[in-house]
Amino acid sequence: MMLAPLLVLSCMAVSAPSSFEECFRRGDLTEAKRLASAQLNQEPGSLAARRVLAQVLVLENNLTEADRVLAAALKASPEDKLLTGLQAIIAYRQMDYPRAALLFAKSGNVGRSKQLASFGASVPYKKLGQSAKIKFVQVHPLPILELAVEGHRANFVLDTGAGETILDTDFARSLRIEPIAEATGTFAAGQKAGVGLGRAKSISFPGVTLENIPVQILSTKKFALIANGLPVHGVLGIGVLSQFCSTIDYANGVLKLEPTVAATPGAPGEPMLLAGDHFVLARGQVGDVQGLLFVDTGLAGAAYAGPTSVLKELGVKLGAGAIEGVGGGGKVSVTPFVLDRLALGKLVRSDVVGIAGAFPESLEYAHGCRIVGIVSHAFFSRGTLRLDFTNMRLGLAGP
Repeated sequence: MMLAPLLVLSCMAVSAPSSFEECFRRGDLTEAKRLASAQLNQEPGSLAARRVLAQVLVLENNLTEADRVLAAALKASPEDKLLTGLQAIIAYRQMDYPRAALLFAKSGNVGRSKQLASFGASVPYKKLGQSAKIKFVQVHPLPILELAVEGHRANFVLDTGAGETILDTDFARSLRIEPIAEATGTFAAGQKAGVGLGRAKSISFPGVTLENIPVQILSTKKFALIANGLPVHGVLGIGVLSQFCSTIDYANGVLKLEPTVAATPGAPGEPMLLAGDHFVLARGQVGDVQGLLFVDTGLAGAAYAGPTSVLKELGVKLGAGAIEGVGGGGKVSVTPFVLDRLALGKLVRSDVVGIAGAFPESLEYAHGCRIVGIVSHAFFSRGTLRLDFTNMRLGLAGP
């Protein structure tokens, strides 16, 4: 494999000038931010420019500035659910759950509102200890690690495509963790399933305990297929990983949770974005299609999954060799193919396995800007993946 710089296509490189909205939609966020800011300088009351600027700032995790822009926009459009939803996400990331609960309710997300309101004055993700190094039970086809939920040992799949910690339905019931509210989750292939929303008293690793944890409740028994027959009690995702500077070391089979540090100008790594409550995005390239990729390590056996539109752009010809897999919503049928080139930041892989049929089509523009696919396990599995949510940097290393 080789390391090579990517060329980033700017909106300014095309023959006709593009608007900030067009740049945002295609995923050129730097240019969208520049053009939206320029528009606000010319027309301070432009709601469209404020909407785009706020969305980019939230993706960058620049929460203080995003909140300022949103406050001004909501004065002009107080019933705008998109803007209110962005405010809710900001409060959620800042772990101001009382404020987030009110804002989620106002934006129409009643289930999430009830879940967060149940925390009252409790401090979510309260840390006892600062760092941990957890050896994987297995690395392939997906990493499995052992942790404790309210003192009970359990096997969890590690998946950056998951948000809040997922507990198996029966396992949660055995701990008397009951749903506070219900929601509908979207999983592989766009399948939907009911998800309980609740809270756990604690999750523990060797050296670290986190108290007051928001959880989702969903049957995970089906994931025994990728756990070599081990019972799977849950899924560990971005909700916990974002509380630390987290490194998934595939080569040595460990997860490292290290203390977050103050923001450092020029911190190493590739620029990282965060959409919604858990969608980690970074700029990459699929064949000759450039854009934002969702860093979702939970696709067993594949490096890439993409929307139909990208597969058409690439001219992918699918054979008849469909295979059956399993996602959070149940069984899915996917068709593998070979992708000649996949890049994330400066890390490039050649001749990797892609799959058609797993990407939820609604995800392509779910956050306003285009997501050109998912980059997953087989891309990272010989090296390390580091997630630094303070500096919003993605660290990539490996052969």
